[in-house]
Amino acid sequence: MKQTNEFDWREFNNLANSYIEQTNEAKQRTGVSRYYYGTFCTTRDFLKKMIMI
Repeated sequence: MKQTNEFDWREFNNLANSYIEQTNEAKQRTGVSRYYYGTFCTTRDFLKKMIMI
């Protein structure tokens, strides 16, 4: 993980992908939820940067 204050949400999505690939339905559901949240936060951070330009 990066040593800066900014969290790398792609790492969060990578973890989510590992859950989604499991055969356990609970892990798959958790993976989808985490992927959704990671994508939301990635988009939020991108838009914050665009507004600050």
